[in-house]
Amino acid sequence: MNTCIRATFECSWEKLEARIKADMAGEPGKWIAAYEMAQISNNSMIWVGEITDMEAFGAFMDSDYNKKWDEENGVVVTAYSLTEMAG
Repeated sequence: MNTCIRATFECSWEKLEARIKADMAGEPGKWIAAYEMAQISNNSMIWVGEITDMEAFGAFMDSDYNKKWDEENGVVVTAYSLTEMAG
């Protein structure tokens, strides 16, 4: 499923980017086919990707590890599903 995540964060962009890259080298990299991310302001970013296992994605996002990291770093995530527009 094509997914867009908008996130705000209180940590540095470098710390957040390193976290995402480390995650992608692990288990999430097995069920995320491709992704891109961009910092859009000092404390916000956009991530878009093709998630091939939404159940695994949901479990990862709801994991204690992820919730704790997000809380400690002021990360607030909103996820959207995307559908390609014809034409």
